[in-house]
Amino acid sequence: MSNPPYITPAEKSGLHARVLNFEPHLALFTPDPEGLEPYRQILKIAELHLNKNGILALELHSQTAAAVFKLIQDSRIFTSTELMHDLSGNIRFLFAHKI
Repeated sequence: MSNPPYITPAEKSGLHARVLNFEPHLALFTPDPEGLEPYRQILKIAELHLNKNGILALELHSQTAAAVFKLIQDSRIFTSTELMHDLSGNIRFLFAHKI
């Protein structure tokens, strides 16, 4: 399970002050302008270390959820991939079962 940093540098100026002032920036921001690099790294680790039938669980940025879903599906190391919504109706979570 991972909640990686997924906020891109371009989004930083639009964040509320309570997020910018009280959340660790290392936990929030990815230097990757696409916001996908943390997921690519997690995918590499999952391929090597996640047991067969293991579950990969990720928190997603609603703006990049579709791209992360495609990245996971294209990896062909998971039998199923499911997206789930948060209480506000935004796509927020991904669950994938490893082959």
